[in-house]
Amino acid sequence: MMHKTISTVFFAAILASACLAGQGSSGDQKTFRASACPPKVSCSEDPTLPAALKEFGFRVKNWQLPAANRNDFEIANTSVYAWYETTDHAHLEDFAFVQYVRGCVYSSEKNKDGTMVIQHNVLHQHFGKHQLFLHPDWVVDSPLLDPLFGSDPKRATRHYFMEWNKAPEQFPRSHGSYYGDAVPATPRLFMFNSPTTPAYVSRGGATDVAINHSLKYRTCLYRTRDIPNTSDGSIIPGALGCFEWKSSHVYDHTLRKFASPDGIVDACRPERLPDLSILNEEKK
Repeated sequence: MMHKTISTVFFAAILASACLAGQGSSGDQKTFRASACPPKVSCSEDPTLPAALKEFGFRVKNWQLPAANRNDFEIANTSVYAWYETTDHAHLEDFAFVQYVRGCVYSSEKNKDGTMVIQHNVLHQHFGKHQLFLHPDWVVDSPLLDPLFGSDPKRATRHYFMEWNKAPEQFPRSHGSYYGDAVPATPRLFMFNSPTTPAYVSRGGATDVAINHSLKYRTCLYRTRDIPNTSDGSIIPGALGCFEWKSSHVYDHTLRKFASPDGIVDACRPERLPDLSILNEEKK
């Protein structure tokens, strides 16, 4: 089989349309508040939170876009919506998210003789470089050197790409307005994120070819002052609260459908990882 490297660019349009048209299912959620929880609202009261932080929370949804016909893609992914609200607008930039990831995205194909072929050939943007989507241990999940989620060194504020919408308590169906372009009426900002390459299966050939997710994420809220401008990928101490979630969409080639294992699958464990030293060799 020819080894192919799969970039995230091709799936940008697919991912956007799938978020809007896919069939979603509710996942886990958690809310933290500095004061008492409102009636009939499930949340955790934490009086040790900073006085300027009214609340923050996390919601996760799994969604799937069924194939339109036997030659079409079937797509699956997971989205997280994480938000925080401050007592006033003056404190909006005092807090920010950092996200961590562990696991991998890989391709699988079952040959006619029943043998499985697994390849680590999916790239994503990580710390300023295109790298294999392959992280055996917890590492900061950031496309740039700045670990703060949504940051961009070319912008006036690290919070420029934090988002808001006119219905702040609803799980967004797509991205909202950027904080760097306009300030929201309510002092509440959110991040909306999914793995950049969705899990999918193509059944158009002689065998099913699948892209699989076996990923765990940990999304944490910090005081902005505690988040360094650059990172080596290691865990940053001092989080105000974290939420762990998974994007687990592993194709079962026998049953011909996606499963959702709880743990990281064997294909992502260190003993199964390819020798990556060639990626660091200088071109001759």
